[in-house]
Amino acid sequence: MTATNGSRALPREVRLLVLTMGLGGGAVVVWRLVQAASWGARDLGAWALLAAGIAVAELVPVRLSFRTERIAFSVTEAVWVAGLMAARPSVIGLAVAAGVFAGHGARRKPLPKLVFNTGQFVLSVSAAQAVYGLFHPSARPSATGWLASVAGVAVYAVVNSGSVAAVVAGIEQLPFRSVLLPPLGANALHYLGNASIGLAGATMWSTSAFAIPVVGVLLVLAFVTYRTVLDTVQRTRLVALRVQVRTPERAWRPATIS
Repeated sequence: MTATNGSRALPREVRLLVLTMGLGGGAVVVWRLVQAASWGARDLGAWALLAAGIAVAELVPVRLSFRTERIAFSVTEAVWVAGLMAARPSVIGLAVAAGVFAGHGARRKPLPKLVFNTGQFVLSVSAAQAVYGLFHPSARPSATGWLASVAGVAVYAVVNSGSVAAVVAGIEQLPFRSVLLPPLGANALHYLGNASIGLAGATMWSTSAFAIPVVGVLLVLAFVTYRTVLDTVQRTRLVALRVQVRTPERAWRPATIS
């Protein structure tokens, strides 16, 4: 999930958050680049494949609109989750950085959004990898690997959705909960669906590469499902806003992030 749209001057709190995500993500990228010195041809090929998949996924997100900002949902998680069991952590980390940067760069995102989105994705995936590693899973699909992947995605979801909600709330001058809570159900479906597809892809790949087209079909179905669910969330939000406009005494007053 990423923050999209908007080009107005950013509040100080948001600039600080963007800077934090950018520096944190940049530090992780430098660390992973040092580890990449030991890559072989197989690692380089895996990086190129994952980075390309993530870039394509970030080019076609489903969006939930607020005032001037939008939260974007994609199938990116399915790509890097599929690589958790088979690729080195440095391969996945650098693939996420390159894929998100390329995808958002192709969409001509303003520099602050490009920095924030790339940084928060890298940090979110790093948190997921740290949790995944605690389980010491094998390189092949297993019950332990699946459990480790689900735990990692859960941590990723907290960092990812929380940071995006925080930056959108800061720009829009909305309470954090008013940005985080409305798409919570869609978010849960989004992360669970992507994790499931990624794990299915990893399992199929370990069996036969010819099964991968099935994963492509699953990704398309997931995309359609996310769009349907988010359309419902968007309509619900619009109805709630109309009620607030018609009932001034219940109208919500904007507040800044404390």
